[in-house]
Amino acid sequence: MIGSDYELANEIILTAGNTIVKEFSDQSEATWKQLVKKYMIEDAITFPFVSMTITDNWVEFTLRYITDYKKRRTTKNQLYWKILKDIESTGNKVKFA
Repeated sequence: MIGSDYELANEIILTAGNTIVKEFSDQSEATWKQLVKKYMIEDAITFPFVSMTITDNWVEFTLRYITDYKKRRTTKNQLYWKILKDIESTGNKVKFA
């Protein structure tokens, strides 16, 4: 993705995550807050976020999200399709390696 708009790539991936898993993420946030309060455990991030790794050959983005374990594959598939379509619509501002 050298020569790509990295901020746009990050935004596309994060938007896909927020769009596809928002409902489950919101439900999980409420439940998690109750568990934190009840059991005094460490708070955790329940909403999607993107991390980036830079190597000598490419830039790698990773989307971290939570989903219903029964819907892991369908959720991943929905995310991949949305991300691919949104990247293709950038007019080569975001490129694959």
